Amino acid sequence: MIVCRGKVREEFYDADGNKTAEFVLEAGGECPGIQVPMGQYHTLVCLEDGSVIFEAKDRAYDPEGTEDFL
Repeated sequence: MIVCRGKVREEFYDADGNKTAEFVLEAGGECPGIQVPMGQYHTLVCLEDGSVIFEAKDRAYDPEGTEDFL
């Protein structure tokens, strides 16, 4: 995931919902992107209005896959 504009915080969680890590990502900053490991519970928090991200997956999109559902 790459931040194209603005600033966000990526948060990682374990299976029990405990936050295990967080990363502040900023377009043009020291850390503009991150690779989220497959199977990692995570969320994204927008820190600046108008922030834009680009996210890519390493496989074809499957609308029936469970990854996209809570």
